[in-house]
Amino acid sequence: MNLSFIVSMENAHEHYYHVVLHCKNIHGETQDFKMCAWTPGYYQILDFAKAVENFRVTDAAGEDIQWEKLSKNIWRVHNNKKETIVLSYDVKALVPFVGNIYLDEKRGY
Repeated sequence: MNLSFIVSMENAHEHYYHVVLHCKNIHGETQDFKMCAWTPGYYQILDFAKAVENFRVTDAAGEDIQWEKLSKNIWRVHNNKKETIVLSYDVKALVPFVGNIYLDEKRGY
């Protein structure tokens, strides 16, 4: 599978990152996507997935694809043997600490 990410910050004043993940050369009928719950060097479990909003999955033509959230940080996409899918979502980044996620007009991490 080939993956490419685009991360944009057009709504930094509202503390939102926007993420688009392009997945090509997919095999199978379903794919699971898991978001980590930790960050290197910071020894605490963090719930990054709780900041995800507006999760959407489409095929290469922009048609919606069914998905379900299996747990707090795992999404299952029912791609039905489509070889290309696009995941997009927003991340609300409100915690001004380098071990977590934050974004404003001056900085982001």
